[in-house]
Amino acid sequence: MTKDPSKIKRCPECRRLVEAATMRPLSRTRFGGGVRFACPDCFKRVMMLRKATPGARSTK
Repeated sequence: MTKDPSKIKRCPECRRLVEAATMRPLSRTRFGGGVRFACPDCFKRVMMLRKATPGARSTK
């Protein structure tokens, strides 16, 4: 991991410190204020959950 603090972010899902360049977009925020990002591990976990339950999510 880089030592430059401006390139390190905290993943909102798992709270680990990761490099900002490796973070992936998960979804738009609830109030339309941008995009929520997560580390690669959390991104993979959430995408697998979405594939497993396609009809369970609400479309509101």
